[in-house]
Amino acid sequence: MTNIPRSSTATAPRLSWVLGLTSTAYFMVVLDSVVVITALPRMQRDLHAGLGSLQWTLTAYNIAFAAGIITAAAVGDRFGRRRIFTIGLALFTAASAVCALAPNAAELIAARTVQGLGGAIVLPLRPRPRRSTDDGKGARPCMRQRPPAGAQQGPGMAGLTEQPSATPA
Repeated sequence: MTNIPRSSTATAPRLSWVLGLTSTAYFMVVLDSVVVITALPRMQRDLHAGLGSLQWTLTAYNIAFAAGIITAAAVGDRFGRRRIFTIGLALFTAASAVCALAPNAAELIAARTVQGLGGAIVLPLRPRPRRSTDDGKGARPCMRQRPPAGAQQGPGMAGLTEQPSATPA
């Protein structure tokens, strides 16, 4: 018989699931910023957008993100971090889909604004690991490594959209 309390063994898979989901959400918010910057030339061609529209594509996200991040943290503290995190994740995911399907620059800018608000909700409300897990092997080092990984992988993922679909003969 081990000395581990029964409740901690039952919650270990759940904590891993929560950590994986929240780390992935955090990764996606960081990745999104870099992917869009790298994909601007392709978006300009496909949407026949001018320089002003491309600037607003980035600026709308940043304004919504900056305006929403402090408010999201306060709303999360008031109404429950998990509930508000879930709403933010759903908002970010739905807005990402709308961005991918946007037929013109105006709809892309509107969707990017909503996406920025969703990212602002996700980022401050992700669960923070307890100090007891910061042993060099636990959750805290994992949370520190996800955002840089998103920033590193963004240009490569966006570059996939720039490759021609047919291989040269």
